[in-house]
Amino acid sequence: MSISDALAKLLEQAGSAPHEYRTSLLTFAELDVERLKLELQLTEKGAERGAAGEPQLDSADFDAVEHAVVTRIETERKRAHQELLDASNVYRERMHALDFEGRVSVIQNAALNGLSQYKAEVDKGLDRLHGLRRHVQALESDVDRFRADNKLHRTAHYPSLGMRTFYVGLALLLFLIETVINGQLLAKANALGFVGGWIEALTISTLNIGAGFMLGRLGVPNIVHIKPARRMIGSGALLGYLGFLLVLNIFVAHYRDASGQALEHAGRLAWESFHAHPLGLGEFQSWVLVGIGALFSLISFLDGIHFDDPYPGYGPLHRRLEVARADYIAERQHLIDELQHIKDECIDAMESAKRDLTKRRAEHRSLIDGCTRVVRSFSEHMNYLERVGNSLLGVYREANRAARGGKAPKRFNESWIMERPHVEETVSQVGWPTERLDSVIEAAETNLSERIHQVHDAFAEAVRSYERLDSVVEGDDGAARAA
Repeated sequence: MSISDALAKLLEQAGSAPHEYRTSLLTFAELDVERLKLELQLTEKGAERGAAGEPQLDSADFDAVEHAVVTRIETERKRAHQELLDASNVYRERMHALDFEGRVSVIQNAALNGLSQYKAEVDKGLDRLHGLRRHVQALESDVDRFRADNKLHRTAHYPSLGMRTFYVGLALLLFLIETVINGQLLAKANALGFVGGWIEALTISTLNIGAGFMLGRLGVPNIVHIKPARRMIGSGALLGYLGFLLVLNIFVAHYRDASGQALEHAGRLAWESFHAHPLGLGEFQSWVLVGIGALFSLISFLDGIHFDDPYPGYGPLHRRLEVARADYIAERQHLIDELQHIKDECIDAMESAKRDLTKRRAEHRSLIDGCTRVVRSFSEHMNYLERVGNSLLGVYREANRAARGGKAPKRFNESWIMERPHVEETVSQVGWPTERLDSVIEAAETNLSERIHQVHDAFAEAVRSYERLDSVVEGDDGAARAA
């Protein structure tokens, strides 16, 4: 299960209503007393029975009319009591929907799982950094060994990527200029015309510019190598380059002169002229072109020398180390940012869960208050029904007494007391005891607060672990070294 799954458990139902019911206030309908009087014919029956001397003066029980009144009122009492039971069931279902125990259990388990998985993510990040760190250490060892073997006491010196691009661009520009110059001169006298002249020009520029750059990059730097054989190779490359520079550009000048004299056998004529009189060029312009070609080749040669560290092999090795360090630092920062994001999500989910518990406690209190109001309303309705019953009995008895001429059973002066259903435990059966609920929620909130602190601590410890893995110091080469 991923961290997002654990957080989903915390966020489940948070922010939404914890039940599917709407708050409602139950009211008990009042009776139409006047209509009941007419339906029960209390006045008529009271006068009729009073004229007949019914009920007898010593009677102790209700007569049929009085029983009819009491039965009608008790029927209404039973209906109201059933409404109360139905309402209490609704409140009980709404309380059950709050599901405090289940919600608290889910929150605690999800918070614990989220924290465990957060720590697992930290460990995974450490494993990834360890691999990169070992690669950096291996390259550092290679650089240290290379410097020790070659007695180097400095850091590598090589141009930035922008300067390296500039050097390549400059070499290409010189190549293009020389090709254009030679192409214009050779195209006129070449047997193949424009195409042949430009092919010859490209070949000459490639030899002149390309050889200068490659010898400056790969050959001549060996002069400073610690091994004598490599120094000899470097010296030979330098002397060979200088000789090649002069020979190539002077011969090209002879070739241009020969091309201007004859379309055919220009190469043979140029070689004979060069062999007989190397410096015997016919025109001053030819010497100018020799100078331009040599200058371009020298510039390209210097480009090659400055393209990387002057010591062979030092620059590429050092760049590999810098790239590995940059990758390591970037990965570490990425892991920290990722943990920061996960931490924020985890804490937001826990805070949301705490707010949800508070909301549910308020809903519980609201339900208890609502149920209490319904019970109070029911008790008041019972008092009302008892008053209505006595009022109806009074109508019958007054009519009966009037028909008797003032005489009536003594019980006519007594009030009827309606039997009341027991409703005291209705509220307590609906909700949780306040003390127990407060205790459960406070324990859950305390647990969440502890988990939040633990997530903060885990993040701080993760950052410290990453930093301990790579305590950056200044090495003797002036570069950032991982201790």
